[in-house]
Amino acid sequence: MQLTGAAALPMVMRVAIDLDVFEIIAKAGPGAQLSPKSIASHLPTQNPNAHNMIDRILRLLTSYSVLNSSLVTGDNGLVERLYGLEPVCKYFVRNEDGVAVAPFMLLVQDKVFIDSWFHLKDVVLAEFRPLEYFWRSLQILSIFPIVNMVSIQNQTKTTNEEEDFSFAMQLTGAAALPMVMRVAIDLDVFEIIAKAGPVCKYFVRNEDGVSVSPFMLLVQDKVFIDSWFHLKDAVLEGGIPFNKAHGMHAFEYPGIDPKFNQVFNRAMFNHTTIVVKKILEVYRGFEDLKEVVDVGGGLGTTLSIITSKYPALRGINFDLPHVVEHAPSYPGIILVCNLNVLGPPYIQMDRIRCIAGVEHWILHDWSDDECIKLLKNCYKALPEHGKLIVVDAILPVAPESDSAAKSLCQLDVSMMTQNPGGKERSEKEFENLAKGAGFASINKACCVYNYWVIEFCK
Repeated sequence: MQLTGAAALPMVMRVAIDLDVFEIIAKAGPGAQLSPKSIASHLPTQNPNAHNMIDRILRLLTSYSVLNSSLVTGDNGLVERLYGLEPVCKYFVRNEDGVAVAPFMLLVQDKVFIDSWFHLKDVVLAEFRPLEYFWRSLQILSIFPIVNMVSIQNQTKTTNEEEDFSFAMQLTGAAALPMVMRVAIDLDVFEIIAKAGPVCKYFVRNEDGVSVSPFMLLVQDKVFIDSWFHLKDAVLEGGIPFNKAHGMHAFEYPGIDPKFNQVFNRAMFNHTTIVVKKILEVYRGFEDLKEVVDVGGGLGTTLSIITSKYPALRGINFDLPHVVEHAPSYPGIILVCNLNVLGPPYIQMDRIRCIAGVEHWILHDWSDDECIKLLKNCYKALPEHGKLIVVDAILPVAPESDSAAKSLCQLDVSMMTQNPGGKERSEKEFENLAKGAGFASINKACCVYNYWVIEFCK
């Protein structure tokens, strides 16, 4: 999943450079750490949410060891993150000659160059030298532990300064990895190579015919990539990058773009199948239920998997019209449309009475206030002692650097580019949502593939 969202790192680096974040921290002195509010105070912005957006951007950079961070507790009892520069940042800050590698990264990440990547697949197929392009692509992938290729190790020891510079240059060209991964998936390279590296098994269709490849094609789709080029403006001016790029809400757009709608639905089907099947191997919370509503259930994939294992369970799939119209018919599942697309698209949930509700990757689409509206309606629809089963990721409060943390931070910043108030949350934030909607407590039932099953108990 870190690979599927890899585009977030170079795009966020670009925004940090554009906003002069590294220069601002550097001017505070050697070893200094600044709060997001302090950094935002140096920017020409009237956006009251700028510091929150900067915090999320810098949290991602911290997970990749571009920055370091520490936690402090304010007088109000709230925990705040402070950010400082790691050694690699000296190459993104102007030196004594007034130069840095930052302008080179802005060149490589310029929309003119990024748009060119979307034609690489066609060039590979159309040119008379497909093997040459194919080999170049694999050479890029071999830089990372993805494909089992023979590499020549440089026996010369490098200094820390050389390593830092190499890391800086790796960051400037980081867009190459997700773009080449996209082309490799489009060309079915991982399916063709039978003895690919271990991570490749998730990009190859499994026994259920699904993989994470369609999800990467969604994240790397030009519709989403174009949104990143409006992130800087969103930080300074407010607003949502996706809306700035396309003139409408991310939930409306699939209704006017059939091709993207297909890409989106295919990605959700594959991702949901992988995660939900794994959940059902360890989670027993559906065993005593008679009816369940999937809030924002998409094509009905989650319910179809659940009801296949529990055939006596009655399912109701609740989603938007342009989603439900493409949903296949499943035994024991009722499809319900909701026409509201400008608020949480499921706020009329209180019209349905249910024993339990399921929300898979729904709460991260919305702000706290909008989530509480949705959760209150779910609360009303549940009987006494009913439960809402939420499947979502839980962000650590202190930035971490393992693959899971990188993946979550990438997803968090991606949500910031697409949805109003969309974000990943900490355990405490989920508790606050539950209490705000009237639920008595939450229970972290189990975790699979870095996604938690969280029961909101009435």
